[in-house]
Amino acid sequence: MFNRHGLSGVPTRWFSRQSSRQRLLATAAAVVASCVASAGGAQTSAVAEAEDAFGQRVDDETVGLYNETQVRGFNLENAGNYRLDDTYFVRSGQLPSALVEGSMVRVGASALGINFPAPSGLVEFSLRRPGEGRLGVETTAGVRWGGSPLFRANGWGQSSNAAATILGGFEISPGARYPDGTEGSETSFGTIGTIRAGEIMVQALFGGVERRYNGDYAFFPTEPALPAPLSGRYVMFGPQWGKFKASERLVGGTASWRSGFDLEVNLAYFHNWARTPATDFTTLELLNAQQARATIFQARDQRSNGSSGELKVTKRFVSGVLDHELVLALRTSRDERVNTAGEARDLGIVNLEERDFGPPVQPAGNATYALTRSRQTGYGLTYRATFRDFLRLRVGALRTDYRKTVDVDMERNRSSQSPWLFDGAVSIAPTPQGLLYASYVKGLEEAGVAPKAAVNRNEVLPAIIAEQLEFGFRYSFDKLTAIGSVFEISKPTTGFDPTGRFGLIGRVRHRGVEFSLSGAVSRNLNVTVGAVFLEPRVSGEIVDDGLAARQPLGVASQVLQASGSYALPLPVDVSVDAIVTHTSSVPADQLDRFRIPPKTTLDLGAQYTFVAAGLSHSLRFRVQDLFGRARWRSAPGGALSREQPRSLSLQLTSLI
Repeated sequence: MFNRHGLSGVPTRWFSRQSSRQRLLATAAAVVASCVASAGGAQTSAVAEAEDAFGQRVDDETVGLYNETQVRGFNLENAGNYRLDDTYFVRSGQLPSALVEGSMVRVGASALGINFPAPSGLVEFSLRRPGEGRLGVETTAGVRWGGSPLFRANGWGQSSNAAATILGGFEISPGARYPDGTEGSETSFGTIGTIRAGEIMVQALFGGVERRYNGDYAFFPTEPALPAPLSGRYVMFGPQWGKFKASERLVGGTASWRSGFDLEVNLAYFHNWARTPATDFTTLELLNAQQARATIFQARDQRSNGSSGELKVTKRFVSGVLDHELVLALRTSRDERVNTAGEARDLGIVNLEERDFGPPVQPAGNATYALTRSRQTGYGLTYRATFRDFLRLRVGALRTDYRKTVDVDMERNRSSQSPWLFDGAVSIAPTPQGLLYASYVKGLEEAGVAPKAAVNRNEVLPAIIAEQLEFGFRYSFDKLTAIGSVFEISKPTTGFDPTGRFGLIGRVRHRGVEFSLSGAVSRNLNVTVGAVFLEPRVSGEIVDDGLAARQPLGVASQVLQASGSYALPLPVDVSVDAIVTHTSSVPADQLDRFRIPPKTTLDLGAQYTFVAAGLSHSLRFRVQDLFGRARWRSAPGGALSREQPRSLSLQLTSLI
């Protein structure tokens, strides 16, 4: 998994034509039946632990139709749809892997139990937990990506009655070599302390991430056609002297209290800050197969501070045949950022085979900085009712007060809104194994600020209202669970009008069908099969004026994935696993004049668990995109990046 930017997860995969689907289904069935993996003993693969097909991460392994940044075709970074151990949390930057062990995408039936949900679903991060015993240490050493070394250690200690627990750890990857050819280092550290006294629990955490590498780059075609792919694995097409440096910290805690009157009080607060001394980004305008015009954008001394807090009171009571639950929540979040687009420097025409960008250049110090402050406060109430486990009802309302200001060039721009956000769901269980549901949710999302190229540059755009309507089911039979839904998500979209003004000039709507089937086929074999079929559409002035196509940039219409795990019937504990994914073509420019072709990928893995020197060990091997070849992938803003090449990883985990 390539998570240098904190965007954990493999790219979303999609399906194209009916004939492709039929071929892939046959291929997936053969692969899953013959060479997929399951764990006997200690197993940490995401394939073996997947609850459904919608997305899960375990450490640096991911599986599923969606990931931590893109769900149902929308970017969750813009919406901020995140939770940390079921707690309201505003994510800013990369979370320390020493604190967070994984994540789960909550959509459809799995999101019904969430209070104050959001359109497109939620991503829930899970904190690390102590292992068995009063004291313990777990270490992982190995290589990943292009031979990048990795060492991770997590330790814990707890009192005899588990009333007090502390755990901590670190992860280092010196000399990291990333799939795009950049090189650098990563360090993550963190600690979590927990105290329990009767019905009271208090938890505090602190962690951080240090990242260094030699800058980012992206390609931009100059003709309305997809360029020929560039060959070479782990090749750096940007300047080797480029810079990226960032230090990020997270501190916070939670407290909970349960009374004997079915009353529960939860309090949470998190604060994060980041310092980014250097950010270099190089654009490469492809002139032909051998040459590109290079421009570097250098930003220095950017920083951000953010915080979020929530007070939640839950009361449960029974009246006759009804079980009731009331949830009152008070929320607040603040964010302050000092950022800049940087200074542009023309590096001239570069030969893509030689990649000589000349001597290092330094910014002149005349960049324009913007101070952006945003604040949200809100209060909400959710009511739930259950009738004999047959009928369940949820109705919620959240009042949000949103304020945002941007100070730049001695000017201040403001935007404010105070909408009511409603949600509701009803579900029935016609059988103990089955569930039918319908839900509606309304959410608030930031629309950003007009860029420098706009005639209304730096204008703060009003926050947008997103809506989602969904119908679905869940059915469990024997050891398999099927989940399906149909949904429609709609929200305003931004863009330039013919006068050069940037604002809300259209609407985007995603209609889709998604399905998941997961569980144990036999004692040794677990499988997960999933698919999503989208109809993403853009409408409004942006399409009528010919500024955008009806299908949005970078969003594919179909994806199917089959994964599984199989414990080999051997005297030793060996398992194998596989993931087959297919994605349809993806629009690669805003007018949909050319596309990224459809593709199929195969990931394989194996794990051997054993005891040596009185200690438990697990040896894990993985290969991603076994038949990988040079190809493009769509990036934001009409840019192109090179697809992650075939990568190998080998890691040994030991429990001391």
